[in-house]
Amino acid sequence: MKKLLIALLLFTSVGLAQTADEAKKDPAIYKITFTVAEVQNGQRSNVRNYAMFLSANGRTHSTRVGNRVPVPAKDNTFQYLDVGLNMNCAVTSEKSDGIAVEFNFDLGSLITPEASASDHLPVVRQLRQDGVAYLPLGKATEIASADDINTTRTVVVEATATKIK
Repeated sequence: MKKLLIALLLFTSVGLAQTADEAKKDPAIYKITFTVAEVQNGQRSNVRNYAMFLSANGRTHSTRVGNRVPVPAKDNTFQYLDVGLNMNCAVTSEKSDGIAVEFNFDLGSLITPEASASDHLPVVRQLRQDGVAYLPLGKATEIASADDINTTRTVVVEATATKIK
């Protein structure tokens, strides 16, 4: 009887070890929908949506949307600036009702030459945030917010996580 009990315990622990190994080989996949909006006087405007699929293996995933803008340099040459949205995100831990993520958010836009005082050269307006957030599954959660220093607008970033697999 004692040998049978020991055999069952060994069989069960080997089965648990295989299950943990299988989870490492086949991590969960999440869809994260990011909503970026400008808020002014309580009204949302310029709302943009981006979706990213992440595996729960700790790897950082990226989304890049924007333009490469030529800027005059010395000797009639140009340098190019990346202007637009850059997001990096990684799942750092999982629970049954949500996930923890680390993120990097970088939003750049050009101010029109008429609005800048530097000989009509473009001026880049930029917002950057790095952070961590807990995203309950299926619920939009504000993960970043910053006031624009040149206007009365606030940029708000929300994220919604959905487990795919």
